Amino acid sequence: MYITYHLQKAALLMILTPPAAVLINIRLSMLLGINEKFSLH
Repeated sequence: MYITYHLQKAALLMILTPPAAVLINIRLSMLLGINEKFSLH
């Protein structure tokens, strides 16, 4: 039981991690874009 639960948790992390990483990258790029806009002005 415990092993299967652990595997399910690992599988969920593997499924959920890429979208989270993409969202973090988008937020970082947005922050960088805002910084670039401020530096341009």
